[in-house]
Amino acid sequence: MKKTLIILVTCITTGVFAQNEFPTSNAMWNESSYKNGIKTLEMPFGLLGDITINDTIYSKLYGFLDTILSEENIKMYIGALRNEGQKVFFRPSGWTHPDILLYDFDVSIGDTVWHNATMDGFNTNAFSIINSITIDENNRKIYEVSRSFGTFNYWIEGIGSDEGILRSLYTDFPLNGDSYNYNLNCFKHNDAVKYINNYDCNKCFCFLLIDILEEETDFGLINIYPNPTNYKLQITNYKLQITNYKLQILDILGREVFSDKITNENTHEMDISFLQNGVYFLKINNEIIKIIKN
Repeated sequence: MKKTLIILVTCITTGVFAQNEFPTSNAMWNESSYKNGIKTLEMPFGLLGDITINDTIYSKLYGFLDTILSEENIKMYIGALRNEGQKVFFRPSGWTHPDILLYDFDVSIGDTVWHNATMDGFNTNAFSIINSITIDENNRKIYEVSRSFGTFNYWIEGIGSDEGILRSLYTDFPLNGDSYNYNLNCFKHNDAVKYINNYDCNKCFCFLLIDILEEETDFGLINIYPNPTNYKLQITNYKLQITNYKLQILDILGREVFSDKITNENTHEMDISFLQNGVYFLKINNEIIKIIKN
């Protein structure tokens, strides 16, 4: 009888205090970016495959075109993740410095987490202070975190920031009156939805870029050539009556890096030679087309 009681108590205790491990494979985060409150981009990130760096195994983090974790849907390589107990580390593509600490899910209220981030787009020696910890209906710890640049977000144990997988590190400051913010729409692991935020809709993926590539739009068929390119894009609109529309180039985080306006042309040239090589999105009013600068 005593043995049975001991086993029962042990099971209950384990259930209450079980840790939610951060995934190392078959996981996807869907994030949205907003400029001045208007959605600019929805971006799926996911783990696909492993990589060994300095004799340490990492999970490879990619940006994807849609919700399927496959090589055919890869948009670009972002970097690599590894777990060390309840700590999660990030190694960006081409990174030669020590791994960046993304999360520490073994901290207490009042603790400070130093992120040792020293790259462009990340704050040097960014820190997070744990304000409070709660438990959700799935027994996940929810950490309210103050960041070094005066904002706060939430860390969800085993998932990451409520703003996105890499958003424990950085956010964007208002530039020229523009303000950007980010939202984690959904997290899936082993094809099961583990987290969903109904800010935009009640689906895991509300809007997929792959659905609008090279399709007929309200503007008529729009052709981008050459793509990829290292110099100029030629943008052709076959519906000649459409005029006075705005062109924007967005980076992978949905931030505007260039804008232009067509007044009365069915063919327009845009010089993008100043951009760094990589994946961007050409936004024509509400339509988005992926472009590659090489």
